[in-house]
Amino acid sequence: MAAGEAEMSFWDHLEVLRGTLFRSVLVITLVSIVVFCFKSFVFDDVILAPTRSDFFIYKWLRMGDMQMSLVNLDISAQFFVHLQVAFELGFILSFPYVCFEIWKFIAPALYRNEKK
Repeated sequence: MAAGEAEMSFWDHLEVLRGTLFRSVLVITLVSIVVFCFKSFVFDDVILAPTRSDFFIYKWLRMGDMQMSLVNLDISAQFFVHLQVAFELGFILSFPYVCFEIWKFIAPALYRNEKK
């Protein structure tokens, strides 16, 4: 422990962990909401982009369009697919921040040679 740092109790550590988890979940939620707001871009230009003839790999392979249609088997399936994709992309896009938060929580407990 460095000079000038007070030793924290178990409950103090839990309080810091709670803040870390809260910030991480908040960022994942906010990024998921942003992704959900741009769901037409995500589906048309990212997920379904390989079905169009202007996809960059098709020019290299000299391939044409792929015919594809999406089928909904349940009334709410399309909405839940949008929610699931938004959450998964929100988690993927915010993963660097979550790792940074975890590192900020763990780093003070490591010795100098363990941080390398």
